[in-house]
Amino acid sequence: MNTTGAASPTSVREWVVGTAGKRLAGNGGSVVYPTREFFDSKDYGVLELTLHPTSYDWRFIKEDGTVVEAGSDACVA
Repeated sequence: MNTTGAASPTSVREWVVGTAGKRLAGNGGSVVYPTREFFDSKDYGVLELTLHPTSYDWRFIKEDGTVVEAGSDACVA
């Protein structure tokens, strides 16, 4: 996002993964940004990142091994 909260193709992508704590947030997050791509408030798991020279792949994997969401994107120079 840029400074006004709008999507920006030149900004750094950010992940916030807090699924290893005592409890999961049940309210969907306090702020829903238009740039939010994925939110899961019911599953514990991990974020797996695979980095390539000019791109990356990501997957959110539940503790039972099920992939809940995944994606890929190019790196911006």
